Parts: sequence; structure tokens; C-alpha cells
Amino acid sequence: TVPSKAEIESTVTVTPVPNEGCIFAADSITVNDEAITGNTFVMPDEDVVVRAQFYVNEHYFALKDVLTEAKAIDRTLYTSATASVLKTAIDNAQNSLVNIISQAESEARIAELEKAINNLILIKGSCGDSLTWCYDEESKTLTVTGTGEMYDYTASDSPWEAFENEIT
Repeated sequence: TVPSKAEIESTVTVTPVPNEGCIFAADSITVNDEAITGNTFVMPDEDVVVRAQFYVNEHYFALKDVLTEAKAIDRTLYTSATASVLKTAIDNAQNSLVNIISQAESEARIAELEKAINNLILIKGSCGDSLTWCYDEESKTLTVTGTGEMYDYTASDSPWEAFENEIT
């Protein structure tokens, strides 16, 4: 931002404010096509054109897309442990977006989010046209509610398979 008016011989401060996902290119401020040092200049006795360069941080947008997807997940549908891992990954990604991020950091945060998403363990869902199941982590109880037939499951493909050794 630059003031719209300045007194001749006054010091003018330029504050570069990048748009989302953009980064200010350091030392790129010019006044009437002359580079300035820092972000201040003395107002001459003429109109001035102030320019600053910014560049798009593509890594920001890649991370933001995965973060948006992760934040849309209803964590109440998953175990507290796996939902907690996802929340930590979301927090880490959000913190990274606040700062200038490198490709390596973006890739690391994306990998962390994707791993957390892929490792989520459901604690409730559908198990028939009119049946639902819910696993209570505290009481270690599996409850099936509704009416009708249950989908066919083998011992190794039921949605509550992760809890089969814990169910009381």
C-alpha cells in the first residue's frame, strides 16, 4: 500500500501486500522506474508511479487444495486417535500456509495430510440398506441399529474389522 498523496520532500513508506498465495519479490520496489533501497523514498516534486513485483507460490495452492479436502472430512466418524492425527496434520498445513513455503515443505505437508486421511479408521457407518453400525471406543461396544438384512461380510472385510479384538 502507498499513500494516495504525499508532501514534497516527505518520506513515503511502501508496504507490499501480496494476494493470497503470492510472495513479494524482495528489493523489487521501483519509483518512476528507479529501484529504491528498502521500502521508503523521498517524495519528489512530480507525480510518481510505484511498482512492486510479486510471484505466485504454486506450492501454496497445491497444499491449500489438499488442506481444503482434509478439512471437509467429518472427524467424528473416525477413531479419536486417527482423527487426532488428521487434526495435527491440518494444523501443521495451516501453519505452513501462513508462511512462505518451499516445495519440500509443501510436499511434506501434503504427504502428512494424505497419510492421515488414508489411515482414518471409521467408527460408524452403514452395514445394510436400513442398518447402521457404531463402535464406542470407551466401552468397546459395537452397536448395530435398524431393520433388514446386513450386507455380507467375511471375517476380514467388515467395516469394524479394526476393532474385532477389542469388542466386548
